[in-house]
Amino acid sequence: MNLIKLQDEMHEWREKNFPDSYAGHQLLGVVEEVGELCHAVLKLEQGIRGDEKELMRDERDAIGDIAIYLMQYCAERGYCFEKILGTTWDQVKQRDWKKYPTTGKPGNPVAAPSAEAKEIMDAAIGYVKAEINADAVCDSGLDELLPSSEETLAVDEMWRQHERLMDVVSKYI
Repeated sequence: MNLIKLQDEMHEWREKNFPDSYAGHQLLGVVEEVGELCHAVLKLEQGIRGDEKELMRDERDAIGDIAIYLMQYCAERGYCFEKILGTTWDQVKQRDWKKYPTTGKPGNPVAAPSAEAKEIMDAAIGYVKAEINADAVCDSGLDELLPSSEETLAVDEMWRQHERLMDVVSKYI
């Protein structure tokens, strides 16, 4: 599979189907799909809401969707996904976490993430936690009460976190 050709095909498809979309939409799609991946993993671990085969299919689907959104994000930003992946892998494979458990490399201090990166990560984590919590409340059977105050609060919190994430991401795009 040629990732450059695939990225170009995806970009053309997205331009045709979603002409007003921009990089921020792609990034939010990544976060949404990470939430779906977490949902599938959680349900697999809990052994509820689907059999193992179905949840593993959902897990693979989310992984594929994450890759697609990342490739589309790269296309919007003018980045080559294949080059980024190759360059990053070349760096990662040089690390020896067994020999250098703190940094993976000798004499290489860990760089602190930027304030912007921390803000985006905190917003993304808040959204994913809220989405999982809302799902857990709905799974508890409380949704049969049409709707319970707990369910409404959980879904409201998920949307608040989603809006916060969109606000934070839009500042940096």
